Amino acid sequence: AQVIWAPVLGYKRFVDNPRLSRHIVDLDEYYRDVAEGTLPAVSYIVPSGDSEHPPGRVQAGERLVQALVAQLMRSSSWDSSAFFWTYDDWGGWYDHVRPPQVDKWGYGFRVPALLVSPYARRGYVGHETSDFASILAFIEHNWNLRPMATRDAVANDLTEVFDFAAPPRDPVLLSASRTPPVRPPKVDARPVYALYSIVLTGTAGAILFALRRSRRPLSQRGATARPTGVTS
Repeated sequence: AQVIWAPVLGYKRFVDNPRLSRHIVDLDEYYRDVAEGTLPAVSYIVPSGDSEHPPGRVQAGERLVQALVAQLMRSSSWDSSAFFWTYDDWGGWYDHVRPPQVDKWGYGFRVPALLVSPYARRGYVGHETSDFASILAFIEHNWNLRPMATRDAVANDLTEVFDFAAPPRDPVLLSASRTPPVRPPKVDARPVYALYSIVLTGTAGAILFALRRSRRPLSQRGATARPTGVTS
């Protein structure tokens, strides 16, 4: 499964070359590097078991992202960091917008992408068309590197989602567990329903009695019928 999510694990020139393969490490190395201040300038993280991809649990993927971000926020690297994360699927939602035809392959369904950084614009939603190569384009822009291919050369570099003119913001640590909202005590509605039942039953009985009474002959109601005709 790891070869699917991290294709470099299937390239012999990476796996068989110690100079390159030593950069492919277990995820535990991320936590150690962040704690010791030795985090590389660029780190590419591929989750394995704890992801939101079926048949995994969504909560497991959320807790993983929370742990990665929280570790970064607590470190000395926070003031100069940008944590991007995105997904390889669209979540099963129907996309009503036709993907742009940027080349003979074109784009597929839109996928979510998020940024956590002390320089991220607060509450900002980027509306520029981006793709997976946009993160690579940001890296190339930030370190003044040449593009690797045509797609990253023309990709949006995501700089519009940053505000580097403002000072870095303090981190906001989120708990891994959610506290359910406090709800008001439940009111016992049984007495009210009982009163409604009595009133409705009494009303229905009165109507039924009136209908039955209106259908009875006058002689049965106790009334006196006066004869009609001419008297001498």
